[in-house]
Amino acid sequence: MRNRTDVVIGVLLVTLLSWAVWEAQGWPARTRFFPLAIGYPVLALSVMHLAYSLWLGLRPLRFAQGPAAPEPVAEAGPVLEPAVVRRRTLEISFWAVAFALGLYLLGFKVGGLVIPTIFLRYQARELWRTSLLYSLGVYVFFKIGLEEALSFPLPAGQIAFGLGLYSFDSYLIDPVLNLIR
Repeated sequence: MRNRTDVVIGVLLVTLLSWAVWEAQGWPARTRFFPLAIGYPVLALSVMHLAYSLWLGLRPLRFAQGPAAPEPVAEAGPVLEPAVVRRRTLEISFWAVAFALGLYLLGFKVGGLVIPTIFLRYQARELWRTSLLYSLGVYVFFKIGLEEALSFPLPAGQIAFGLGLYSFDSYLIDPVLNLIR
């Protein structure tokens, strides 16, 4: 049952992503960059997932050893307590809402710096150094990769907008970038 579901989801993902990448081919360069930059890697991962699911479906079933009639042995993972499943579901839901709310309130650049740092440090229990380096990488991608290289303006966030500011980071980063240019 599980393998059939994996195959169906894999086929749907490959179909949807193939269509999205195909449609984006005819768009102007600035518009198609993001769908293609995300679409190709995710399509490759979806194809690998589908191939793995199909490979698992073709493997022969193992049978139990002993004098009784052979019965297939189910390969199951560890069984989790319902309380653990409930707690993990709530944590995942909380962090999904926290990321969305953080990006909405702080903007992509500042939210992409602050929210992953908090998540990595307190939920994933990473070291401060690791958390800050990953989050700084997210910030650099948004600032240099999207805003500077592609001239793709990112919204400042609702807090900065409400205060009449351009963006929280622009008052620190833009003078440094102007010195470099």
